[in-house]
Amino acid sequence: MLARRFVWSDREVQRLAGNFVAVADELHELRTGTTPEARFFQKVFAQKQKGHPGHQGVFVCTPSGRLLASCFTRDVADVKATLRVALARWESLDPTARDKATTLPAALAIADAPVDRVAHRYPADGLVLRIIGRDVAGMVVTERWSRSFVWFDADEVASMRPTPEIGGRVAVRRELVARLAALGFLDKGMVSGFTQAFADDDVETATLELETVARRGNIVDVELRGRTRTRAADGQPKYGIRERFEQTPTERGVDTQILGRAAFDLDAGRFVAFAAVAAGQRVGGARVGRGVDDWGPAGIAFSLRMGDGSPPERIPPEFTHRYPWLAGAARTP
Repeated sequence: MLARRFVWSDREVQRLAGNFVAVADELHELRTGTTPEARFFQKVFAQKQKGHPGHQGVFVCTPSGRLLASCFTRDVADVKATLRVALARWESLDPTARDKATTLPAALAIADAPVDRVAHRYPADGLVLRIIGRDVAGMVVTERWSRSFVWFDADEVASMRPTPEIGGRVAVRRELVARLAALGFLDKGMVSGFTQAFADDDVETATLELETVARRGNIVDVELRGRTRTRAADGQPKYGIRERFEQTPTERGVDTQILGRAAFDLDAGRFVAFAAVAAGQRVGGARVGRGVDDWGPAGIAFSLRMGDGSPPERIPPEFTHRYPWLAGAARTP
């Protein structure tokens, strides 16, 4: 398991990777988007190795978009082999071929004019929540987990402003809590696969209240309490093997109770700390990783932490089309 878990911390992998420029990005936008980066990835992916399933994995290519090697694995030995093959193929190119391989085609060139991308609208003056989801059985938390992000812009955060008086309560607007429920509290199947967002109409309950419990100058401390409930009529049996099931779940959903604490700067109009847990039950199937014997109800939990503005958090979140204030940015339809 350790070999599969820590590929990129392996010293030999790091040494081999030093021959290349390593990049990573959010897959959905690359797979379906129309930006220069997406078109470049799609060209590389079309050359993928035989037996390489899906769009995930390691792709080693030249600046021109010529694929040198690829693999779909978390095994250290396989990644080393892929990097060695790619390096050998690069070194085998004659000078003319190398010149062509290092030239970015005009059709894939990134425009000089700035492009208004979703990533550029990262709400540094708002609130970004890092959400970690795990299956929970009694007091046992499973090893596998998923991570996602949910964004709120400055205006949305301003609407959450708590009262300065101790004991005062503020209800967060329903549509903002519904964003958490529909886009963040998802059963991803063994909490490592994919699933669809819930539709707005699938959100049956979405409440969150902020109660001021202390004040330190312009900083107020608040307690968070809330509930969410989602139900969709698409049970999502395990992707790709629907025909193997004699029956499928009739619905899917997640019920949670939210508890947490936060700190809000009244002068700056923003949160300076945010930590909460949303725990409850899941029911139904999931797009990947929920077998016929695991449709629940069963325990699931999510931790919510305020983001720190690091580069990985600036990658567009899932389901960007569900954010009204991201309309018009370069993204998938």
